[in-house]
Amino acid sequence: MTIAIRPGTLETDRLPAVGLLARHLNPAYDTARFDWLHTRNPAGPGRFWIAFDSTTGETVGTAAAFPRLFTVGGREERGWVLGDFCVSDRHRSLGPALKLQRSCLDLAADSGTPFCYDFPSRAMMTVYQRLRIAPRGEMRRLVKLLSVRSKLIALTGWPRLAGSLARVLDALLALRRRFPVVPGLTLDLHPGPCGEEFSELAEMEGASYGICLKRSAAYLNWRYRENPTGHYEILTARRQGRLVGYAVFTIDGGSAVLADLFGMQDETMLAALVRAVTATARQRGCASLGVALLDSHPWVAMFQELGFARREASPFVLSASPDSTVSRAMHTTAGLFLMSGDRDS
Repeated sequence: MTIAIRPGTLETDRLPAVGLLARHLNPAYDTARFDWLHTRNPAGPGRFWIAFDSTTGETVGTAAAFPRLFTVGGREERGWVLGDFCVSDRHRSLGPALKLQRSCLDLAADSGTPFCYDFPSRAMMTVYQRLRIAPRGEMRRLVKLLSVRSKLIALTGWPRLAGSLARVLDALLALRRRFPVVPGLTLDLHPGPCGEEFSELAEMEGASYGICLKRSAAYLNWRYRENPTGHYEILTARRQGRLVGYAVFTIDGGSAVLADLFGMQDETMLAALVRAVTATARQRGCASLGVALLDSHPWVAMFQELGFARREASPFVLSASPDSTVSRAMHTTAGLFLMSGDRDS
């Protein structure tokens, strides 16, 4: 048996790839998610590869790359985020995985794109190590506890007792969460699609974030408003009616996630957005609010000051030629800005 790799085509490989991803990566994976990622991205169509048994023709693995537009040192650059990687259980050896991932990495060189990046699992790092690619850092998850009820139930095993204790402790947590009103700042949930003002904010502030995904209105609408995998809400900050920042969050069950935070480099305004998302999540009964960003980013300290605790970290990989604009920008003061919303989905 020989495993070979070929580029995937929407006409013949879409359904086999979706089936493989649903069986081996995420049971909720479907054609709506695949089409959204591959055909509706405002930065351009995705690319994917198929690993197949050259004897039987059976599809045994797949991997993909999705284009993203970045601001790098004030210039627009195209990069690729890697994702949708899986190999069937019967063929889960290092050989097919190496071939698939090498195809993704070769895309950057073949297309003239300066870089690609990934948020691999610890297991996937074995593949990158064999490809001689080291992590460029870690994505750190930080969590703010909003309610202790579920934890007390787990600890005591007595829901009634836990409920009584939780009411007292949650009231103390609420007192800690009180925050002053920022003069001149208006915070509101944003209804409907993002307009041109979001693109203008991205153009005005993107360069100050170093290497930063270009958060145009078209991108935000695709990534958050048209996303078939979940419901996202956008909280805006305005001064005299002018958009100066926003936070994107989603609530799933008893947990909330802050997917994106962007705006003018004004920590008072950014902190006000985080506090407002915190208050909204608590009002809706969430037990926690989480956020993920690069461990080296200055905002880690800001989130800790706002009551977020450091939790687990996961590797971040960036592949770029040493003389590229991206590699040079990695060593500047601003560095690299990534949050969980900058992943493949």
